[in-house]
Amino acid sequence: MDKLFLIIITHVMNVNVTQLKTFMGFDKLSAGSEVSFFDAQLVNRGMFYGTYQDNIIIISNKLSLSFYYKDPSEFEKQLLLYAPKSDITVLTLDDRNSFYGYALIKDGVRQRVKAGTDTEVFVDVGKILNEEDVLLKSNLIPADELDAMKKEHYANYANKQIEYEVGKHIPIKLLNRFFGNNIDEVAETLNKVLLIEYQ
Repeated sequence: MDKLFLIIITHVMNVNVTQLKTFMGFDKLSAGSEVSFFDAQLVNRGMFYGTYQDNIIIISNKLSLSFYYKDPSEFEKQLLLYAPKSDITVLTLDDRNSFYGYALIKDGVRQRVKAGTDTEVFVDVGKILNEEDVLLKSNLIPADELDAMKKEHYANYANKQIEYEVGKHIPIKLLNRFFGNNIDEVAETLNKVLLIEYQ
């Protein structure tokens, strides 16, 4: 998956869905037809809304990017008022710009927020996730390639490439927390998730 703009809000029963949808601007948009999760990722306009089990699922380029600041944006702060007892997970990938991002918020507190590209980290807040730790130890870049990078560029460049490789794998890994135990199971589940398009 090379494109992902996903916001997951857990515990639907704790959310006033009507107020949430008004806050997010859905009532000012026209509801369209249902589309699959994967088709929704390919559309560069509007927003998509749906549910899966006890989770609210929102796909929006603009809204997902509003979480990747050193300090919470006004949108993030306001969203927490409408979903105070929910966990919020934001997962973003945009291969065209080499961009990755992930934000995990629990009980109104940022647990982990990280975003960057292959050359720069824009925000890095919170405790490293288990998924990050595992990937950092898994040699995503073969040793000979790392050695070549260090010789051709410098050690810091190689470290940035490792960080980027880990960063772009994490959003996919975090999908497991909601949709399945491995990538095949996640893909099969997501293929069944339908979302309403709003424009």
